[in-house]
Amino acid sequence: MTRLLNSAQVRGAGGKPEPFQAAPVVWQAMNVQDAIDFGIYAVRTTIDTMRFEARPKTVGGPIDALVLTPLQEFWAPRKKLLGEP
Repeated sequence: MTRLLNSAQVRGAGGKPEPFQAAPVVWQAMNVQDAIDFGIYAVRTTIDTMRFEARPKTVGGPIDALVLTPLQEFWAPRKKLLGEP
């Protein structure tokens, strides 16, 4: 996920490196369901990437989402706030 969210460099004119910044994620505009979906996306992307890397597989299996707010914490029920489909 770090590779996807951080800025990078691309080869520009004359072969010189130039900064490339992807469109930012607007964290402040996320509702709870978007945050759950993004968390699952982040874990799923890590699992899928590590599948093809030559290193020990340290993540995998079913993904559950725990929601933490200033007033409560709960596991995201799959029928109301969707976890992994």
